[in-house]
Amino acid sequence: MNGKDLKIMHEVEEIKWEEIKKIWEQHLWPEKKGGVKPTNNWTLTMEPYLFTTVLKKGGIPKSENSNLQFFGIKIDSEIVCVNSCFMTSSSHPFSYKEDRYWRSRGLWTSPNHRRKGLSFKILTHTSEFVSKHDATWLWTVPRKSALSVYEKVGFVKKSDWFNDGQYGPNCVASKYL
Repeated sequence: MNGKDLKIMHEVEEIKWEEIKKIWEQHLWPEKKGGVKPTNNWTLTMEPYLFTTVLKKGGIPKSENSNLQFFGIKIDSEIVCVNSCFMTSSSHPFSYKEDRYWRSRGLWTSPNHRRKGLSFKILTHTSEFVSKHDATWLWTVPRKSALSVYEKVGFVKKSDWFNDGQYGPNCVASKYL
């Protein structure tokens, strides 16, 4: 077996807020208005009678969110891929169904390590993690440049493209678990 045939397996691991914050500030959201925070207060809900998903401010207060999780993939002790997830809502407008919405947020892969399956791996890990915590939906607000990897993991684009005022264009995408 030569070196080209050897496939190196990189593991997704839990990382600390301080580790992901540094990466987000330097690479994903430099000079973010209001600063980079562990979560934001957007939530995704199903609007009755409209039969559509709506992104709005609200959701579970950060103080009540004990499931905030940060993930990373390291190569030679350097974090080269990150993502996070947290619960955003546990209610549904139809009384017969109790959905739990979780958000995937802050996906970033080092430019030197893109197109190697790391984003796919960390998003798959995120999906598995929230499934184990009884999530029924996982949603995100990806940039246009990142939507394709989300689609490979099963996310579906649910909105038109919009500009968030700083890092867009973005859309809403979700995945039923």
